[in-house]
Order: sequence, then structure tokens, then C-alpha cells
Amino acid sequence: MANSTNEKILAFLIESTGETNLQSDTDLLASGLLDSLTMMDLVVFIEMEFQQRIAVDDMRPEMFRTVGTISQLIERIALAPSQAA
Repeated sequence: MANSTNEKILAFLIESTGETNLQSDTDLLASGLLDSLTMMDLVVFIEMEFQQRIAVDDMRPEMFRTVGTISQLIERIALAPSQAA
């Protein structure tokens, strides 16, 4: 799942930012590519594309540092037991 997830996130970020040299390990925060608006767009994209709800507790900068860390977050959420009551 990670490879496909990485590719989808990379494609979204390239389209959103216009930066064509993104890699899975590009530091999105230090590079300034992931600002607050782009991050919210990314969260909406993840929730729609992967059908995964991102909890407020997971919206920490370190979770969105690279495409790889974002993919890990999505995988962790997908593997977690449903929190629905």
C-alpha cells in the first residue's frame, strides 16, 4: 500500500504546489511547501482519497514532515480498529 500511497500523495502535492522535484523524503515543512492552506487541502485529499479520517491528535507537524511520514500515518489509521461507538 505504501508505494501506491506515496505516489498518490506525491501527485497531489506536485499538482498543489507546482514543485516537480518532490521525493518521498523531501522535508515538506522545512522547504516551505506545506503551509497551513496546503496542509488542510492535503487532509481533505487524504480523507476523500483513502477514506481515512485524520484525528485532531494526528495533525502534528512531525506527522506531515515527508510523504513517507504521511503514508505511515495513513497506514496506521487504516490498520487501527474502528473507534466508532
